[in-house]
Amino acid sequence: MSESVDSEFVVDCGKTLEVSRCRQFRDSLKAALESGQSVAIDVSSIERIDAAGLQLLCAFMRKAQQCQRSVRWREPSTAFTHSARLLDLSRYLNLS
Repeated sequence: MSESVDSEFVVDCGKTLEVSRCRQFRDSLKAALESGQSVAIDVSSIERIDAAGLQLLCAFMRKAQQCQRSVRWREPSTAFTHSARLLDLSRYLNLS
């Protein structure tokens, strides 16, 4: 799910981001880039995220940087940050 709020395009990851949802979620991320706005990715509700979901987010972060789009994480859940750290992807996702 995605929405435009003020000058920010918000993409909600929902509770799970696994391989079965990646195609649909990729379309939301593509729309966010095409909006021309800064992007907020809401990962506050993430309970489960697999390697495919994290890889998609890493690819998005790289593309956003190429397009000079500002991206921020909205209230990262413990499950999200733990999974990113476990797979050593925190630096690619710009998680501090």
